[in-house]
Amino acid sequence: MRLCVFDAGLGPRLGHVRKNHIVDIAALDPAIPRDRASLAAAGNDARARLAIVADSCPMPSMMLRRDAVRVLEEWDEPDAPTWQRHGARLV
Repeated sequence: MRLCVFDAGLGPRLGHVRKNHIVDIAALDPAIPRDRASLAAAGNDARARLAIVADSCPMPSMMLRRDAVRVLEEWDEPDAPTWQRHGARLV
């Protein structure tokens, strides 16, 4: 899973990179941390929750063109194992 921290004028936000678009994770689930360090500190439950949200089909309004935002950081995040994704509770 390719992730990034981007700024589209609202401050840094966590995004899921999909080719030439970025899915605004914070718009889909504000409980997920907004940066790489906070995501790492949040542990496996947050990563499992992120995998569920990233796998969902967001509405077009939650996808931003990559060339319309400023990408601050980008990295490959290992996917959560399937059992973790299915075991994560979305509250």
